Amino acid sequence: MNEFLAFLDQVWLARFVILRGLGLTVSISLLAIALGSVLGVMVGLALTYGNRPLRFVVRAYTDFIRGTPVLVLVLASFYILSTIGIELNAFQAGVFALAVFCSSHVGEIVRGALQAIPAGQTEAAKAIGLTFSQTFTSVLWPQALRQMLPTWVNTAAEMVKASTLLSVIGVAELLLRTQEIISRNFMSLEFYFLAGRILIDGEPIGYEERNGVRVRKSEKEIARQRALTGMAFQQFNLFPHMTAASNVMLGLIKVKKMARDEARSVAEKWLERVGLGQRADHYPGQLSGGQQQRVAIARAIAMNPRLMLFDEVTSALDPELVGEVLQVIKDLAADGMSMLLVTHEMRFAFEVSSRVIFMNQGVIGEEGDPKVMFLKPQTERLAEFLKTSSFA
Repeated sequence: MNEFLAFLDQVWLARFVILRGLGLTVSISLLAIALGSVLGVMVGLALTYGNRPLRFVVRAYTDFIRGTPVLVLVLASFYILSTIGIELNAFQAGVFALAVFCSSHVGEIVRGALQAIPAGQTEAAKAIGLTFSQTFTSVLWPQALRQMLPTWVNTAAEMVKASTLLSVIGVAELLLRTQEIISRNFMSLEFYFLAGRILIDGEPIGYEERNGVRVRKSEKEIARQRALTGMAFQQFNLFPHMTAASNVMLGLIKVKKMARDEARSVAEKWLERVGLGQRADHYPGQLSGGQQQRVAIARAIAMNPRLMLFDEVTSALDPELVGEVLQVIKDLAADGMSMLLVTHEMRFAFEVSSRVIFMNQGVIGEEGDPKVMFLKPQTERLAEFLKTSSFA
């Protein structure tokens, strides 16, 4: 009950953000459904009544669009159209992509509904002297609508769900607008901060500035930069076809270019360090959840990263296995390893952290020394959270 009330409290605090997002989703979905339905009716009519060349072209269009993932259509609408002089912002590109996708499905719905109507209906209409347009609007279309409606509603619902994919161009839109502002105002630092930057030891990650423009680095350079950090995931993500030792060795051999014997020695050292020296030749399926997570940590640490990232590394573990993983992280902290942890283990965060950031509704709610924040929280939200957490 307390968790449900806490959930309701979070929803209430975020009500304005939720309403804005709901309004945007409804706007995009309704426009895409309306435009897609109109275009889809035209596609369906062409497939049913068009001449052979027209049917061939329209059939190729529908097969191609229906076979293309929505995400690809969204990205193509935003990036590729601009290369031929059609500039669309994120909202317009999203509506266009969803409308095109919708039209291919609606077209098939219309075709199927029209072809399902018995031929005798058309013959009867002709018999009383109706023209084709009259036959269509008065006889065929009303019957087709009744058959189409359930399937069309399902398609409309899919468009609403597909609108969530537009977030991928929302970020790109932000970076694009950032670059436009920079080109006008020459205020790179401030606006790049709005768009977001990641630096490790002062080195920008992923992007660099060239003549005042933010440019993505080469894939080879990005791969090198990825090696600067190690990461342990919630779900371990071990390679199931490799032993524990082979999991650790893979990056050492492929990225660090170590000889196999040297890589094996390093792998055994780190597996021993996390208490799994006797499990080096076991496959992930032969290990417990806690053991798999420790192998994942060893795999990351063996690459000698400048920064270690931990993403809720205990969330997928049984309670009795949490302690063994947390002890490994404590030992790494004692060795001076730089680490960034996302965790709900408040007691652990209090004991091991040098700095804590409390996130609330996607923004920083409070930050500072854990000895101060946990014992004397400055915000009511943090105080409430601590009361319901393992720190209480």
